[in-house]
Amino acid sequence: MSKYQGTAYIRVNGAEFPTADDATLDIGGYTRETVKGSRVYGYQETATEATVDCKIYNTDGIDVMTIKSWTDATVEFATDIGQTYLLAGAWVVDAVTLSSKGEISVKFAAKECRRA
Repeated sequence: MSKYQGTAYIRVNGAEFPTADDATLDIGGYTRETVKGSRVYGYQETATEATVDCKIYNTDGIDVMTIKSWTDATVEFATDIGQTYLLAGAWVVDAVTLSSKGEISVKFAAKECRRA
């Protein structure tokens, strides 16, 4: 019987962070847009960054200000079925927010994603 992914673990610079179960990975690469005029001619590609979007649970050992300042980080998106994806040289994009429930929303971006 096959095992299906049910969880992903987020590590930044080798440290695993307590995260919500709704983290997402966008492997980036290229997006394609159809080129058309009086006919459909084909497509053109635009480069897109790889991203990891997650919520980190706030604890006394985590500082939201430090998270906002992360650049040149190594971000791992590790699944419970043995797949690990790596964003090397990643930086934090967008606002880093802390909710009243203690969830820190953070989005990382990098030039590329690769299997580790």
